[in-house]
Amino acid sequence: MNIEQLRKELEVDEGVKYEIYNDHLGYPTFGIGHLVRDSDPEAGAALGTPVSEDRVIEAFNADVETVLNDCTILYDDFDDLPEEAQLIIANMMFNLGRPRLSKFKGMKAGVDSRDWNKEVFDLYYEMDLKYKDSYLNKFKDRDTNSKMSLRLEDYEGEYISDMYGRIIIKKDDEKMTLDINNGIKFFDLDWWEYDIFITDKDEKWREKLFVNFNIEDNKVYSLKIYNEEFKKVN
Repeated sequence: MNIEQLRKELEVDEGVKYEIYNDHLGYPTFGIGHLVRDSDPEAGAALGTPVSEDRVIEAFNADVETVLNDCTILYDDFDDLPEEAQLIIANMMFNLGRPRLSKFKGMKAGVDSRDWNKEVFDLYYEMDLKYKDSYLNKFKDRDTNSKMSLRLEDYEGEYISDMYGRIIIKKDDEKMTLDINNGIKFFDLDWWEYDIFITDKDEKWREKLFVNFNIEDNKVYSLKIYNEEFKKVN
């Protein structure tokens, strides 16, 4: 795949900045949409701190390596796809991340069947824009006067999805944590509204995740992340 072409397309979508700035979610970022991670030398740098062109390229190349690896996980024949399809998938992977892109079952079916109908890809771009609007609206429309249905400890327990594995919710003093598949992902949880909690940021996918607990008969029945249900087993 032509990485230079991907870079040009992402520069149009993301822009390119040679300084530290806050993205639309308030996270320190630089270059072509590179989220500053704790392991980056820029971690803790003030907004407006200059970043060299060489460093921007280095960070972009590292991000693209991750993107292409995720593309080959989602599409095991990714390297055999036409370049235009590779560019579209890589662009969407860069913006969405694998957890969200993997939800687009119709798109994957179209790629697997080699249905290169441009309207299909346009549809998923439109869906992505709607998702982003919905995500941002959750922050604007938060009901701070709402209350959770249960005590914090009542949300604790083990939750199972046949497809995605196990989540453990724990309470330590007044702090809640979420552990996905024995530490593959680990988050702190804060109450958001009603029976919805929010994680700290996921550095790879640049989002805080909303965790929605489903209550039945004054007990937690299940939780949902990215609309994927995990049923409570104990």
